[in-house]
Amino acid sequence: MPEKLRCIRFWAANRWRKPEFRTNVRICVDDGKKYVVRSADNDSSVQFIGEIAQRELLAEKFFKGKAEVVTGRLDGSSLYYDFIEFPSQEDLVADAIEKEDSNFGKSLVEEYIRFLETLPVKECIPERLIQEFHLPSQEIAQPVKCLTCATFDCVPHNIKVGPQNWYIIDNEWTFDYPLPVDYLAFRGILTLATNLQSHIKTHASKDQPVVLFRGYGRNREYVPLSWVEILRGLKIPVKKLIRWETNFQNYVNVHQQTSRLRLSRNPKVLTRVEFCKVPTIWDPLHRLSRSLSNIARILTRRFR
Repeated sequence: MPEKLRCIRFWAANRWRKPEFRTNVRICVDDGKKYVVRSADNDSSVQFIGEIAQRELLAEKFFKGKAEVVTGRLDGSSLYYDFIEFPSQEDLVADAIEKEDSNFGKSLVEEYIRFLETLPVKECIPERLIQEFHLPSQEIAQPVKCLTCATFDCVPHNIKVGPQNWYIIDNEWTFDYPLPVDYLAFRGILTLATNLQSHIKTHASKDQPVVLFRGYGRNREYVPLSWVEILRGLKIPVKKLIRWETNFQNYVNVHQQTSRLRLSRNPKVLTRVEFCKVPTIWDPLHRLSRSLSNIARILTRRFR
């Protein structure tokens, strides 16, 4: 392990998560080389760090020949990763939107969907998914196309795009049971829409129309009309997929309420939306504020 790490960036554990799943993340430098360090936030999450290491090996086996999985080196209650300098697929979509792409980076979203379709799949009823996330037994009555490995976080934000290869990072939610392809595709689009809201709202226009996706008032989220065409191509209804996502979030978090879906069958096309910028965890200034607040909280605890 690197001996003289100097921390240059710090993300405190998400307080919305259940304590046993909370981890702190640092970007560190040692002799000019960058590392990512994920550490247990508390005694109850030490076991989770070890579980992540095992899940990364499962993901490595699943993605073999399709993408490279970035695995950590386990040392005590921390995992050490090489820092991947390449942009994420989400970064590329954001760049496309900023460059006034009339389809809001639709081709990149479709590329992500095509990648999922190249992974090992089988037709089945995902019984473990139904059991683990407390879905009604009749929720999936017929076999559906499933990935043979449940890689919940294989979303554009966690896919680094290199010139010769893709790199999959953050495999903490990887399980050895089938996961419907449509659900992961939906998660990918959902995370893009959530994380890139400021880009989507700013660039809504006659040539780049959007539709209301979910939420009310200041919490309204919009999705590009071009992405709706992709959602319509999914065989599992979006209303069902958003319920599954709510159950997954409730598994991970202390309390999580997913905003109500408002995407109708024939949505109203909008060329301009009211833009009230609400800070999210992806906004740089808000991230800095959160980090400073959490550092102050940690220091306060130590000196009590």
